[in-house]
Amino acid sequence: MVKFSWDTIKTVVLIITVFMLLDYYSHQYLEKEQNLQIVPAYYYIHKILFGVPLFIAGLYIASFFNVSEMLKSIIPGAVTVFGLSYSYYLQYDAKTNITILALHSIILIPLTYFAGKQKWLI
Repeated sequence: MVKFSWDTIKTVVLIITVFMLLDYYSHQYLEKEQNLQIVPAYYYIHKILFGVPLFIAGLYIASFFNVSEMLKSIIPGAVTVFGLSYSYYLQYDAKTNITILALHSIILIPLTYFAGKQKWLI
């Protein structure tokens, strides 16, 4: 089971903030170069407001399984990505939704894996 200390929560906030910044710059590029649908400004604030509790929930779920470190990084990342993407399914077209889902997974899961390898989440 994960010990939810203040250090763990600070690490989660840091991971989600880095995730949000990388996502922001990725969207700027994709909106300009690939004609991806433009997202509103609150899209990025929602990442912090909803991403932190979703990520903590994912860590809690992952703590019940005795699996590899890779899978323990995929679970919180997947919970966060699908939880954040849930509200976008009705707002954006299929191309944008698939791109956002893939982009979020490509950014967040390696960040989570790196933090787990460094023992920052324990």
